[in-house]
Amino acid sequence: MPEPLDELVGTSANRPPESRGSVYIVIPTLNESANLNRLVDELESALDGRPHHILFVDDGSTDGTQELAHSLARAGYPIDLIERGTKLGIGSAIRDGLRWSLQQADFDCAVTMDADLSHDPGEVPQFVAGAESADLVQGSRYDSGAHVVEWSWSRRFMSAVANSLVRLVLRTGMKEHTTYFRAYSRRAAEAASRAEDCDSFGWALESLMAVRSEGLRVKEVPITFRERTEGSSKLSPGEMFTWIRHLITLGLKQHRGKDFLARAPRFVAIGATGIVVNQVVLFALFGIVGIWPLAALIVAIEASLIWNFGWNDRWTFRGRTNVSSRLRRFAMYHAVCAAGIAINVSVFALLALGLGVDYMVSNLVGIVAGFATNFGGSTSWTWAAR
Repeated sequence: MPEPLDELVGTSANRPPESRGSVYIVIPTLNESANLNRLVDELESALDGRPHHILFVDDGSTDGTQELAHSLARAGYPIDLIERGTKLGIGSAIRDGLRWSLQQADFDCAVTMDADLSHDPGEVPQFVAGAESADLVQGSRYDSGAHVVEWSWSRRFMSAVANSLVRLVLRTGMKEHTTYFRAYSRRAAEAASRAEDCDSFGWALESLMAVRSEGLRVKEVPITFRERTEGSSKLSPGEMFTWIRHLITLGLKQHRGKDFLARAPRFVAIGATGIVVNQVVLFALFGIVGIWPLAALIVAIEASLIWNFGWNDRWTFRGRTNVSSRLRRFAMYHAVCAAGIAINVSVFALLALGLGVDYMVSNLVGIVAGFATNFGGSTSWTWAAR
């Protein structure tokens, strides 16, 4: 059984409450010693005059991160440390940090951020101010006024695709979902701390949906995001696959009670028959008639789309066909399929060509992402319930 959080805390768990509520800054760490001094100094400067505590949640760093945190605490900085001993996931680290912070008598709000300085400590005050009028303040790289500095094209592309997928599948209406630069009110922190189905990067989504499910107010604020200059990224291909799987799981949960589970197998089955139609038409036009292969392929793709649309309209989404004209639904379905193909190809290119992931694995992840796009778009747009 894991030790109680109070027993894991280092130097100042029993610090008496300040006269004014404190901001608890929760920062997960794994081998971030090169960034800690600057991070703490900039946080102290940004929050000068405002009671605050910095809580590092460390997953077994071997580069002296824990020792440096203890040293800074002994030097008088308002630092606490949870030592978890091994890598348990960034999501669970933030969840443990929020739970510990909520136990403190002087808790006012919590801010979560990365330790690698990709999140600007100087922007923390705007999150604290935002938490006075919203329960969850989400830092956004895509809101008006945001800046992204020295980020590789592959990471930009991956982030844009990921956030577009989330918006489509979970219908959030938000621009940003994947960064942990956030501020939580007490109610939002309590809701997020109850999200326990994911411990890794996907917890960003689960905690967001947990807060939204409570009817709490969420708002986005623009941030300046910089690529890390010290240390290495913890995001791996395996983490990406787990994230996509978790997104689909959240989509399934969100649509329960809306005959989602009945529609998804039908959508998959029709898609499978569409592949057969595509192959048959391609063989007939190119293999038998001898039409130019590219033209034959285009006709075959269109034939499968017409087939899929007709059966989805009659079977998968039966009962939703009064939402718009048939011609309009047909055009919308084409747009959704085009988006799915673009996502499929883009994810494959990013993983296989950009990150060197095995091409078969990349294709599988791309197919899953494309399916999520197709089904999410079909459900929430083409045949959206009114």
